[in-house]
Formats: sequence, structure tokens, C-alpha cells
Amino acid sequence: MIRTMFKYGISGLITLFILFFLYTKTQVVDLDKHTKLLNQFSEFKQVDAILNQDILKIRQGLLSYYDPIITNITKLEQLLQNINHLLEQLTAETEQNISRHLRLTQQTLVQKSELLEGFKTSNALLRNSLRYLPLATTAIVEQLPDDAILKRSLNSLLRDILIYNLTKDSELKIKINNIVNAIQSDVNHLSPALIADINILITHVNIIMHNKNRVDELIKQLLMTPTSQEINNLLLEYSVIHASALHSTNTYRQILYAFSVILLIAVVFILFRLNQTALALRKTVSDLNYQKYAMDQHAIVSIADKNGDITYVNQKFCEISQRSREELIGHNHRISKSSHHSATFFADLWRTIARGDVWHGQIQNCAKDGSIYWVDTTIVPFLDEDKKPYQYVAIRTDITEMKRVEEKLAVQAAALEAVSKGIVITDRQGKIEWVNEAFCNITGYSKEEAIGRTPQLYQSDQQTADFYDEMWKTISAGKVWHGELINQRKDGSLYPEELSISPLLDDEGNISRFIGITQDITQRHLTEESLRRSQKMDALGKLTGGIAHDFNNMLGIVLGYAELLKDALEQNTITPETQQRLKNYINEIKRTGERGANLTKKLLSFSKHQPSSEEIIDVNTVLLEQQQILEKTLTARIKLILELTKDAWPVQLDVHDLEDAILNMCINAMHAIDGNGELIIRTSNKKIDSITAKSLQIEPGDYVLLDMTDTGCGMDSKTKERIFEPFYTTKKQMGTGLGLAQVYGFVDRSGGTIKVYSERGYGTQFVMYFPKYTQQTAEDSVTEKSLSPIINYAGHETILVVDDEPALLDLTAELLSQQGYQIIKAENGIQALQILECNSIDLLLSDVIMPEMDGYQLAQFVQKNYPSIKIQLASGFTDNRHQQTTDDSLTRNILHKPYASEALLKRVREILDQKPPGPKLTGTILVMDDDDDIRELFKLNLEKLGFKTILAKNGQEALSYYQAHLNSDDPVVVSILDLSIPGSMNGKEVARNIRNLNPKAKIIVSSGHSASPEMTHWQAHGFDAAIEKTFNRAEIKAVLTNLLSNYS
Repeated sequence: MIRTMFKYGISGLITLFILFFLYTKTQVVDLDKHTKLLNQFSEFKQVDAILNQDILKIRQGLLSYYDPIITNITKLEQLLQNINHLLEQLTAETEQNISRHLRLTQQTLVQKSELLEGFKTSNALLRNSLRYLPLATTAIVEQLPDDAILKRSLNSLLRDILIYNLTKDSELKIKINNIVNAIQSDVNHLSPALIADINILITHVNIIMHNKNRVDELIKQLLMTPTSQEINNLLLEYSVIHASALHSTNTYRQILYAFSVILLIAVVFILFRLNQTALALRKTVSDLNYQKYAMDQHAIVSIADKNGDITYVNQKFCEISQRSREELIGHNHRISKSSHHSATFFADLWRTIARGDVWHGQIQNCAKDGSIYWVDTTIVPFLDEDKKPYQYVAIRTDITEMKRVEEKLAVQAAALEAVSKGIVITDRQGKIEWVNEAFCNITGYSKEEAIGRTPQLYQSDQQTADFYDEMWKTISAGKVWHGELINQRKDGSLYPEELSISPLLDDEGNISRFIGITQDITQRHLTEESLRRSQKMDALGKLTGGIAHDFNNMLGIVLGYAELLKDALEQNTITPETQQRLKNYINEIKRTGERGANLTKKLLSFSKHQPSSEEIIDVNTVLLEQQQILEKTLTARIKLILELTKDAWPVQLDVHDLEDAILNMCINAMHAIDGNGELIIRTSNKKIDSITAKSLQIEPGDYVLLDMTDTGCGMDSKTKERIFEPFYTTKKQMGTGLGLAQVYGFVDRSGGTIKVYSERGYGTQFVMYFPKYTQQTAEDSVTEKSLSPIINYAGHETILVVDDEPALLDLTAELLSQQGYQIIKAENGIQALQILECNSIDLLLSDVIMPEMDGYQLAQFVQKNYPSIKIQLASGFTDNRHQQTTDDSLTRNILHKPYASEALLKRVREILDQKPPGPKLTGTILVMDDDDDIRELFKLNLEKLGFKTILAKNGQEALSYYQAHLNSDDPVVVSILDLSIPGSMNGKEVARNIRNLNPKAKIIVSSGHSASPEMTHWQAHGFDAAIEKTFNRAEIKAVLTNLLSNYS
């Protein structure tokens, strides 16, 4: 309202200003003054003409005194002053022509005054001499003796002087001079007194002669002085200016008329709008009455005077207080007061509303029957013209039930705080709203640090992005997610966590929040691992007998065929038949050795010391190759039936794990079948739709099904629930409880699932689902090993081979030498160190377990002292000794014995062809951003990548931190700068200052506005790279790796 009034007031002032301006412009020409000025001009010219006439009259003797001349010249000066004054009022001061003509007129008038003064002086002398001359001549003539000639000369002189005074006859002037000369020469005989009189007479003649010419010249100058001409020029110039001003005035007058018409239209429009506003106001009053009615229906309303006495209450007030209007009106609100609030509470309330402020709070009141009720109250003071309250309007809402719920929630919150499991509540976007004390104890973060952040605060990098995507997809669909994961405490330590996330739905069925219940299961894992190790050792003990039996059989075969081979070689002649037999012996020895290697791999895999190796296989082919072994395992009493689908899809998994799984299942079937029975093994290709996949808890797509159904005794529901648990067995001393657990782990690692269907007395069916391999066709897949093209593994590098087994050392050296490598052999680590001191080595190939110095210790020494030498470790068995002191990649890439020659050659060639590693991501990074959350997110991600961070919220802090670390042992390696920092230097200014401190500084610009020029063309703005604020850790790592590589 005030803004509207201000707007209209400004509009009115502008309108008045425009009207005043236009009116002023129309009054520029003052016609009265203009007329007066013209009259002054006319009078000036008249007076000037009269002055000239009076001068002539005086000269001709028609006027005997000078007063008219003095009066007229004074009048001219006054008229010119009047004209000047009027011109100043009617014309602008900048009219230079007016000023110039006025100045010239003033100068001519001054000139005329000066000439007039000269005229008065000369004319006075002339007139005095003319008056004196006749009298003096007469007196002298009377005194002369009878000298006719002298008398005649004096009379002629008088006559000629008077005539000369009236004419300009030059001859007469000569004649007069001659007469004067004659008189002067003819007076010597006269008395001295008479001669003196004659000389005085001649002096007056000379005065007349001289002043007569001067007076004539002055009259001429007076008459020629251009007073009238200058006044006419001034009048002409003024007339031009007046005409222009008159034209401008007429233009402004027309504009004023047009603006007045527009203003009149606007006034009519405003009156029309005022009428509409009046109608709207009436409607508003009506609406307010309806709103009051609506408020009375919902809220508890009362009005009190300035003393607090009630003047109005609505029906809601009467109902909740259980009092009638008559009981309330005229009384104070203390009639409903309870004893819950202190006197200070009400004193503060009255102090607030008495100074004109609105009070809002919750009040406990007491009804007429003594029952307690709570109201949420807002008291609004109504102020008079002196800003003093004259009444108070109180609007209340009954919150009695809400108070009861709050008390109940407080009890529940206390209970939640007391539980040992961590509880976290987030909003729909995942931002934490509440955590309990147990959560803080588990994570190490306080409530203040956690609330407002996301669970990314304590996430580790132990889970993949797909893991979290699947979790988010589940809970976003309104389902409960339950599982285990590894998280990170505030101090950086990792801990296993069992987490259950439940969506909380609102009244409309939409997700409003998520509730997570978490438990640190570190101790549980330690206990389970201890139990698992103990039971696994028991299982390994039970397996020892069977393993020893298998190894004895294999060794017997090797020794037997080796003996036959020795006898045959000792013979002097070897026939073609003998040669073929010897090849058979060698093949049997080789096959038996491969069996032993496979058995060793299975043992290592079982003990978790050797990873499995996946390949693309055909399940049907594996079953057909295993058929004979399976039939022998099942014995003659159990019939094996294979129902294999035609053209089974290829799958990618560990063939040895599959063979073990099938064998385990067959053994379980054999134990479950009493007497004779059947085991049917089926394969099929099946497309799993989304609904079925959801029930199986796998991804939709193509799967190969391996179905194994026996006619055994079956299982009850309790047994089915536990069959995949490690160490759970129903065979007592006959079983370890590891078989089906291993099968389940193998199928899960392969990306599939296993389902069991069984009833007591009706047999058991196991169905394994393996995802179809889609990256190459089934025709390209092979059963045990994929066919590979012939690859050249030759080289010329120098390789140091270290192994404490001489035979294996010689064999490895021979294989590598055949490919062109330069081989140096060492039987232990000490000997290898001596060789390294005096030889240039490209690759160290070392066994792990050796006396005195093992392979890890040797590798650590080489990495420290010979960093350019590449390292490959090999072992048939490894433990955890010294692994923590070496690079993890050595353990991950270990070459497991026994290895095929191709595997050895391929690995050696691969490691020799490897490029040097990129820069190590380490050091201190300066992050400048005015947003606390942005700085914290950068800190979390950078620390995950191995960096230390310095956080600055503005440019001054950033420069101070950078300069402090510049010459320290821990300088800033990279600076990440936000572009815009309110109230501080922006990112570009800070970058320039950092460049001044260190020209080689590495600076990255970071902004949420990815399309800004600084982000798209960061080089042109003085930056070395750009990072968007998406906090993609892989992106951040890539940018930092590239930056540190280019500048290292």
C-alpha cells in the first residue's frame, strides 16, 4: 500500500513538474515588458533628435542656455539604462549580440556626452567674445581721435567677424587677419591704455576665430555620432530574438494544451479506476467478513482492550473454556489461567505486546471444569495514531492433542537414544535429519557434524557405484533394503556394518523419509572368522587322507612311467614302436602332473590363497567330460541320466569350480539316496523376464540352467533354510558343512543364483542359473581353454631369475633363453643382491618362499635401490609374511606355480612392455569455496584419493594459507578455486596472486556453472584445468592425474 501511494505521489509530482515547466516556457515572452521596451526605444530616438536640434539652436543663437541639452543627455542615459534593464529581463544572458550592441550604444552615448562638454566650453568662449566684441569696438571707436582709417578698420573687423561667425568663408578669414595686422601696425600713436584695449579686442577676435572652427567641428561630430543607428541595431537584434522566443513560446503552449488534454484523459481514467477500486474495496470488506466467519469456525479468537479486559470472544473460545460470552466479556484472561506458567512468563508477554510487538507462543489454560488445554497463541496489538495499543486481538489454535503426541514422541526419542544400534533418519533426498547417540559412537561423528549432510559423509570406497545404485533403486521403490557393507569412521578407520533401510510413507503413500538402522558387526565378523578358521582346519584335517591318497596315486603313476622311460632310454636301440611308447609314457607323466597342479589349485582356492580364473565354457561339454568320473562317484546303484539341451549358450566362469560344484552335488545326492536311485542332470537355455528375475533376485536376461534332481530322501523346510550355511551338515562325521556353501559362493561369484526344491520323501532338485556370455558367439567358446592366436613372446632384455629349486631355476632359464632373453640365475636372495651390484637388469623374476631372504624382502630392496627394475614374483604357496611392506600389485599379480610355459612367457612380455606408472597422487591441495558443504565434499573426495587438504572460505584466507606453505616441507601441489566469492576476491584474482607468488603453481577452476567461459576455456583465463562440482571421484582423479603428469 505504501509503495503504491509512493508511486502515485511520485507520478503526481512529475506531472506537476511538467505542467510547471511547460507553463514557465509559455511565459518566457512578457508582452507588457516588450511593449515598454519598444516605447523606451522610441523615446530614446526622439530625445536624441531633440538633443541634436537643441545643439543647432544654441549654435545659431536661438537658444541662449544649455539646460535642455543637459536634461536630454541625462534622459538618454536613463533611457539606455532602462533599455538595458528590460533586455536583461527579456533575453538570456548568453545573447552575445544583444550585449555587443548595447555596449556600442553605451559607448556612443558616452562619446556624445564628452563631445557635448567640449561644445559647451568652446561655445561659451565664442559667445562671450562675440558679446564683448561689439561693446569693446564701440568703446574704442569713441575714444579714438578723428582717425577715419582706424575707425573704419575697427568697424570692418567687427562686421567681418560677425559675418565669419555665421559662414565658412576662407577668404573672409584672410581678410580679417589682414585687418588685424593693419590695426596692430597703426596703433603706435595711440595712448598705452587705448593700445591695451585694442590688443584685448584683437585677442577676442583670435578667440572667436579659433573657437568658431572648434564649435563647428564639435557640432559636426555631435550630429554624426551614431547614437540612433546603434539604438536601431540594438532594436533589430532584439526583434530577432523576440521573434524566436515568441515562436518557442507558441510551441510550448501547444505542447501544454496537448499535455493538458492527456492529463484530463488520465484524470478521467483515474476516476474510473477509483470507482473500480471502491467496488473492489466493498468486495474486500465483504470477503473479510467471510474470512472472519471462516476464522471463527477454525480458530479460537478473542479481543481485549488496552487493559486486557475481554471485549469479544467467538464460539470456539466459549467451547474450549466451557464458559459463556457473558461470563467472559468484561473479565480479564486470568479467568482461564492455569498454574503451569510463571509470573515472569506473563510479564514478558505483556511487556512485548505493550510496546506494540506481536507475541507468539504456547499457553496452558484451565477450563471451567478444571481440565487443562493447550493453545498455540498469537497476540496482535492494534495501535492508535500515537503508536500506542488500544486493543489486542488473540488468535489461538487448540494443540492439546499435539502436546500429548509430543510427550509420547519425547519418550520414544529417549528410547531411540538408549538403544545400542545406530539410527539415522534422512529426508527424501538422503539428507540426514536426525541420528541417535549410538550412531555417533559408531561413526565418530557428532550430531552437529552429521545432521544436514548425506551418508556419503561416512561411506568408504569399498563398495562400487552399482552397489549404491541398487540400494537407492530398492528403497526408492518403497522396499526395505538389508545388507552388509564397509563404512569409514571419522578417524579414517573402516568397519563392517549391518544396515537396514526402511522407507517411511506419508498419508498419500509417497516416500517422505528413510529410516536406517545400523550395527557395527566388527566383533561378529571376528568371531565368525575365528570359528570359520577353526572349523576349516577340522575340515582340512578330514580332507588330508583323501588328498594324500590322490597324491600317492599320482606320484605312483609318475614314478612308474619315469622308471619305464629310464629303462627304455638305457637300451641301445629305439625302434619307431618304442619311440611311440615313450611318447605315451611322457604324455601320461604330463597328464598326471596337470592333475596334481589342478588338485593344488583347488586346495589353494579352498584356503583363499589363490584366486579363481574364469573362462568361456560350454556347460554341456564339461558334463560330458565329467560323466565317467560322476558315474564312478555315484557307484552302480545310482543311475546318472544326462538330458542336455542342444546348442547350450556359452557362460563365463571357473571351469574347475564348476567341476567341484557338480561333484559336490553328486556326492550329496549319493548320500541322500538309500539303495538304488537316479540322478538326472539337465541343461537348458532360458530367458528370464523382470518379474521372474525379481523373485530370483537376479537381473533380467538370458541364463543357462543346470538342473540336478535326485530321488533321495529330500529335506524338510528347516533344513532347506540352512543348507547353504558354512559348516552346517546333516551327515555328522561324514561331512564338513563346506560343500554346498562353496557351491553357493561359486554360483554367486559367477553372477547367478541357486534355488533348491525339496520335500521329505520325494527327493531334491537344485537349479543353478548362470548368465549367458554375450560378448562373443558360442562358436568362439571352448571347453577348457579358449583358442588363442600364436603370439611372439620373444625379447632381448636381461632377466634375473631367482629360485632356490635348481631344477625349476634351470627350466625357467631355459624357457626364457629360447625366446632370446639374456638370463642371469641366482639360487637365493643374497646371491641376487650381489648380481644386481654389477649387472644391468630389466626384470627380476623371483620365487617367494626362499631361505634367508624371501621374495617380498628381495622385492622391497630392489624397489628402494633399483626403482627402474621391474619385478615379477612366482610361488606355489604364499603366506602373509612381509606383504604389508611391499606394493600390493606384487601380491595381486603373483604367478602361481606350477605354471605353463606360455603363461610365464606372456606375463614376462606383459610386464616388460608396461609403461612407467603415472605420478603418485599425494600432497596437499588448497580448496577455496564460500560454501561449507562444497569444501567438505572436496575434502572427503580428495582424502579418499590420498591427498591432504587445506580449506579456505575466501581469497584472503587462500592466499595466506598458500604463502604459509610455499617454502615449507609440505607445499600446496594444486589449488582448486571457486569462481565467485561474495565480498572477497574472485577465483581469477586469487589465481593471479598465486601466480605472482609461484609462477609454476598448478591451479584448477571449479564452478557449478559448467557453461561459463572460465570453465569451457580455462586456459584463456589463467587456469590449468577445470572441475565441475559433481564430485565424481573418478573425474577428480583423472584431472589431478593428468595435471600432475603434465607438470611433474
